[in-house]
Amino acid sequence: MSREIWEIMRKLRGDEIELQIAFQCAPLITGLKESNLLNIKKQDYQRMKDIFKESELTIYPLGIHAGKITVFLYHRERLEKFFSGESVLALLHEIGYIDTDLKQVLLVFRTHYQQYLKEKKVFPHEMGLLLGYPPEDVKGFIHNQGKNYLYSGYWKVYDRPHEKIRLFQKYEHSREKLIQLLSYGMRIEEIIAICSNTEIWQLVDCDCQYAS
Repeated sequence: MSREIWEIMRKLRGDEIELQIAFQCAPLITGLKESNLLNIKKQDYQRMKDIFKESELTIYPLGIHAGKITVFLYHRERLEKFFSGESVLALLHEIGYIDTDLKQVLLVFRTHYQQYLKEKKVFPHEMGLLLGYPPEDVKGFIHNQGKNYLYSGYWKVYDRPHEKIRLFQKYEHSREKLIQLLSYGMRIEEIIAICSNTEIWQLVDCDCQYAS
């Protein structure tokens, strides 16, 4: 992230949860990603629900830990499409899932995630698939126990690193754009509404072609 954007973030005042959502969820909001995890203070949960109530995104609480709520945000249609891929389904079966319906996977994952938070033993690797990570990278992470990766960005990359680096650049660009829009005085609800319109978002994203 550029120094200019860091300066904007440092100077921004107002609703802290808006900045957190823009910073952590920009790729999801702009349609570059299917889902996202968000850790927020318990007192911010209702405000977060209000922010997304008119959006196409679904809020799925995973649990409370150390005074914070972990929320899984996702675009249902895009994530269901991702889960229909053969390599994703094959890896889910390899992990141990029999029922690969998204709702059922989320129910089981929430249990696995809460157990992991309590015991810090078995990491729920299905998290990577739920977050839309390429199955080859999730599989590489499992088989290499998180080592021997080719690149580390939004996740650890085990295949086609140049392609993933370009994607990470797009993620960074989307984050910078959303923070800039906040700095112009827009509310996060307005930004989410704009980004749900693909044609309008393409105009906002027009100078991201270097990352294509």
